[in-house]
Amino acid sequence: MSVADLLDDWFEHDGLKGSIASSGVVGVWAGPRTPGTAYNLLHHALGEIDGIPGGWGQVIGGMGAISTAIARSAEDAGAVIRTDAEVASIDVRDGRVVGVTLADGSELRAPIVASGAHPKTTILDLAGGEHFPEDVSRDMRRYRTRGGSVKINMVLSEPPRYERVTAEEQHMLERTGVNLCPSIDYLERAWQDATLGKPAEGPYIEVEVPTSLDPTLTDDGTTVMTMFTQYGPHDEAGWPEGAREAYAGRCFDSRARGGGVGEGELQRRSGLLKCRGDGDRVVRREGGGALEEPPRARRGHRGLDRHRHSQHPAALRLRSARAAPP
Repeated sequence: MSVADLLDDWFEHDGLKGSIASSGVVGVWAGPRTPGTAYNLLHHALGEIDGIPGGWGQVIGGMGAISTAIARSAEDAGAVIRTDAEVASIDVRDGRVVGVTLADGSELRAPIVASGAHPKTTILDLAGGEHFPEDVSRDMRRYRTRGGSVKINMVLSEPPRYERVTAEEQHMLERTGVNLCPSIDYLERAWQDATLGKPAEGPYIEVEVPTSLDPTLTDDGTTVMTMFTQYGPHDEAGWPEGAREAYAGRCFDSRARGGGVGEGELQRRSGLLKCRGDGDRVVRREGGGALEEPPRARRGHRGLDRHRHSQHPAALRLRSARAAPP
């Protein structure tokens, strides 16, 4: 079932349906009328944080704090972590894994190897498809992972200011996810643009201000604002010269209509080709997309909760938001 069909069964208001439908396509290569996206909406409503069902959290110290916490936990259990140690191959002898060989030629022997790389990379490139049943190798060669998400990061001299809201609402909007998606048709058009290999003319965007909950992300009092957007092409051919800047401009124009960044903008750095993040260090992913290395990740802390909130004029206040104090 598509998220569009599900929402049409329960709601009438275009703004409300568009806002909710965006959660059905976040991070997937699909549009709101694609079968199966109703599940993606449900997926984002599962779980809880601090006892709040469906709540979302922000990692204090940046996303790198999660990696740091995992690393510390592993080290406490006796693991030894090596960095700058590229794996050239997963070694197999007589049908069983025996360890790995690093790019510098050194070998590490172990009866079990766990890989966090993409399945195609793990099976076809590192271990070698010849060591797996033919149907597994064939499925891996056919396996497609494509992403249409584009992440835009900004450093602002001050938080974004929203028009025609109270001081209490301004405080809340700085501490929640604000999405702009006026209708399901709007979202579907953005998806169709991406399927044709071009950045969306009217992108869906969701804005967050991480420093409103975690001021440690900057050391000079500036504001970090991010825009998670869709859709963009999954391959480099869809991003010719100037396409990234033009797409970012459309996102800023849409953001301005929803409350405006205004004069506070210091920097804007649109995402790299096939981008899901645009930090100073970018790691490519199979089939499009990239991961950013957060600019700062100094300490770990239990995440603060937040819910999504729509700022589209037709949907404002139709979706509740909960923001924990900074």
